[in-house]
Amino acid sequence: MNIVESQGTLNLSGELTIGLQGEIPPILLLAGPGNPAFLNIENKQIYAKVFFPKNYTDKRIDNILEEGNYDSQEDYYLVTVKLESNRLLDILTDLESVPTLILSWPYINSTDLVLRFQLNKNFSTEFSSVISKYILMNHYIKDFNLEHSDGAVYSQIELLDVLPVSIVQYSIPVNRLDSNTLLESMESQHAVARLYSNYSMTECKLLIVSHENIANTKKIGKLDYVYQTSLNVNLLQNIRTKAAKRGIFIDVAYMQVKGDKIIFTEFLPSIFMNQYLSVLFSSFQDNSGESIISLLLARKLDRDIFKQIG
Repeated sequence: MNIVESQGTLNLSGELTIGLQGEIPPILLLAGPGNPAFLNIENKQIYAKVFFPKNYTDKRIDNILEEGNYDSQEDYYLVTVKLESNRLLDILTDLESVPTLILSWPYINSTDLVLRFQLNKNFSTEFSSVISKYILMNHYIKDFNLEHSDGAVYSQIELLDVLPVSIVQYSIPVNRLDSNTLLESMESQHAVARLYSNYSMTECKLLIVSHENIANTKKIGKLDYVYQTSLNVNLLQNIRTKAAKRGIFIDVAYMQVKGDKIIFTEFLPSIFMNQYLSVLFSSFQDNSGESIISLLLARKLDRDIFKQIG
């Protein structure tokens, strides 16, 4: 199985538009439509990180920057704000309880926060149970869209109408991760895993698609040969934590095991590419400081990408 063949697993995608009038800090109102907002949950508090390119032309940003509440990266300013919304924390927690549901990065649209997600249609009842109570709250869910999806990679291609997206693919030696039984099983069954984290960044998770059983994993009910497990590997968690501090959220990531290599294929907004490569190269080093990463692909996404990923 390859990445393209695994695309039908999460066959529903949706957006929830949440009204945050009075709860959204003024700085977020300067973010243009479709501007990604990296959400991070710490101690039951929600923080949003938004970026502004250094060539940003709205002069109102100057007042914010004068206050010094930002991080300056190579190509952008990163501003972190606290969202005072208990209801938002509740809905994020409830959504993460739905089997197969994966939250992508949300984006800002005026005074609204738009949550993006994917799931398998066999769990639409569980999803409907969660979402119904919030739709019944007047004026909280301002808009809702749920439709068939051809898969996560197709969703990234659709994002090109909103902002530039890039793909990075790289490999590391399989012995760098200590989940030997899981990795051996994935390699022997030619499995493809979707790698993702929750907004609290407390763990890395795998949604594994295979033609056969995968050892040391939990089968997801209603689905054949789809498994879910946590990947407790400090190296991967440290990379995601480092990226999060720079406001980088990997929207879609896949992991495959081929021979003695683990191959990662990841999608992210293009403006973050250089910063993310810096995180990768600084993280994947041996004891002598030599890089152990083999970069296979790093380019802006286009509609011919399926010819280059497997």
